[in-house]
Amino acid sequence: MNFLKSLLFFCAAMLWAIPSHAQKVYIDTPNPCHAIEKITGHRVDLKSPEKKDCIQTVGRAEVEIPDDKITEIEVWIDGKFWKKQPIQKFNMTGISKRLDQSSDLAGKLEVPKNKFADQGLAQAQLAADKFNSPEFQAKITKEKDRLSKEVFGDIIKEYYPDSQKKEPAKTPGEQLEDTERIYVFFSKSMPEHTLRNYISMISKAQDPNITMVMRGFIGEGLKKMKPTLNYIRELRQKDPNCNPIKAECDLYSINIIIDPLLFQRYHVETVPMVVFARGVISKNGDSERNESEGNPEKADVGQSFEISGDAPLDYMLERINAEAKRPTLEGTIAKMRSGFYGQAK
Repeated sequence: MNFLKSLLFFCAAMLWAIPSHAQKVYIDTPNPCHAIEKITGHRVDLKSPEKKDCIQTVGRAEVEIPDDKITEIEVWIDGKFWKKQPIQKFNMTGISKRLDQSSDLAGKLEVPKNKFADQGLAQAQLAADKFNSPEFQAKITKEKDRLSKEVFGDIIKEYYPDSQKKEPAKTPGEQLEDTERIYVFFSKSMPEHTLRNYISMISKAQDPNITMVMRGFIGEGLKKMKPTLNYIRELRQKDPNCNPIKAECDLYSINIIIDPLLFQRYHVETVPMVVFARGVISKNGDSERNESEGNPEKADVGQSFEISGDAPLDYMLERINAEAKRPTLEGTIAKMRSGFYGQAK
């Protein structure tokens, strides 16, 4: 019996004498900027960062605990108890769990909405429309021609002799006069293929005095500005299947505006309707047309001819010209039917 007691005491003493090993574990911290100050047994003291601009997300810190039998850690911050937490050893399961948590957080992350996004988009669209307008493109062409002749003339002659070949001269009357207008009134309710045929013909004419006109925004109010601008952009795309997010889409260089005053001035009740106007003169010398020509206080109109109905644009203009008898309108119709520079497609 005494031998058995001695054996038990010996085994207990041996177990007590087995040294404990330190272990490296991970603990959560309030944010990544908290630093480890000291480790005492199962207590870990952290020190808050001096700067307050640290990212506000839970951090992770590696600590070395002196006893591998410890299963729970007390975390103190600046001498004040924060919380208890079980030790977290480095393992693939833990990494996988953290990745899953990151994916969940990423799915819930919301970027604050820019309250000026719609206004910015509208201004950007206006700038793009102005840049692509026939008037502005004409200014660019004029300046390019000036630079080609006055600045780079000799260089171009030497390195690009073929560029000196002259294009056929334009025949008189092939473009509308400065005081003549063609307005094509339309709405989103019209078939897209009809509108695309109109746009294709207007693009061939390359005349800044031809304008497609919508009465207002799609829907009600200015909140519908973005879908309206997107709709206009889609109409101007040469390839309707082109995705502007993935690629740069070619656009027709035509004028499309929103102007309810023009609808009112020409008594437009149904669409499509085409108006040929003569004697359109700004009352305040607004050559850039920044104000509506539908406002009688801003612009005078001498004579106008109207026609409505679902028919090809060149046919409707031909019907108008049977009464108007204008060479400029006849030339415009010819360009619509034959393409650029009078060359048939």
